[in-house]
Amino acid sequence: MPFVMSRLLRVVRRVCHPSALLFIWLFGAASCQHPIDFTTSHIEVADIIIHPRHITDTTRLAYTVRNEHWEGGVPLTRGEDASLRFTLIDFKGIEIPLSTRDDLEIRMEAEHPRMVQWEPWTGDGILRSFATGTTRVRFLVWHGSHPDFITPWLTLEIQPPSSMIPD
Repeated sequence: MPFVMSRLLRVVRRVCHPSALLFIWLFGAASCQHPIDFTTSHIEVADIIIHPRHITDTTRLAYTVRNEHWEGGVPLTRGEDASLRFTLIDFKGIEIPLSTRDDLEIRMEAEHPRMVQWEPWTGDGILRSFATGTTRVRFLVWHGSHPDFITPWLTLEIQPPSSMIPD
């Protein structure tokens, strides 16, 4: 095997200019983020379901349809938190358990980040509302340094506290 490798290296040297080899070596080595022993597979998510976190049955608040749009919604009242749990569904309709993957995290982007904020936990989190009105959010299944899945925008209607609603 060493003989084959040294012969291959001689052929590459003959064909390529030394500065090109240096360029390939530098940028090829720089593109590798971590050793192969520590890589974890990406997930292939087709849809996502949002549940109330403390309810263990199949109650759904909102879910994506073919990751094109949302059905349902997340009820929010200004100043109150919504504890949410997520179920990821692959393209075969099989649930992907977030609890077994410590390299994945649910993140959120908001159109108006001063209205709502996300506090991620393992496989779930808390959606905090700070202002009354309408905004849009989308959730990202984050893997290392990048998202493996991004939902469409979900419209949130944040209601005033019940003490502020006239009778």
